[in-house]
Amino acid sequence: MTCVSENHRTIEEQQASFDSVPFIAFLGVKILEISREGLRLKAVLPPQALGNALYGAFHGGAVATLIDVACTGLIAAMTRRDDIVTVDLRTDFHRPALGDTFEVKACIVNQGRTFVVSQAEVSHPAGKLVASGRLLATYTPPRAR
Repeated sequence: MTCVSENHRTIEEQQASFDSVPFIAFLGVKILEISREGLRLKAVLPPQALGNALYGAFHGGAVATLIDVACTGLIAAMTRRDDIVTVDLRTDFHRPALGDTFEVKACIVNQGRTFVVSQAEVSHPAGKLVASGRLLATYTPPRAR
């Protein structure tokens, strides 16, 4: 799927938005690409995000967070809005998240007036799929801001 905006944020603009959120910065998220085809980022997870230290596998919550960050970051970049709220996040885990470096690719599946559906895949640097997910997001109503 392609994104609808020709006037999206630059990598630097969206990275600054990511860096302003301490938890996202803690996860070592760096944007590699933003285009009409989607967003691609790299994350170097810290040892504190391990879920199984014996095997060196990262916690599923950290992996799911990467899907959430990539999907909402793409929506924010494409719409130039910062009031994105996750309504639903579905994550499928395909193999243990071993190693500390992961690549995440996200794209927008459907964009309506009030809701946006996006999906993402988390992979090892060698390309093996770790997890995939789909996110439904909306914009914060003015009265809630």
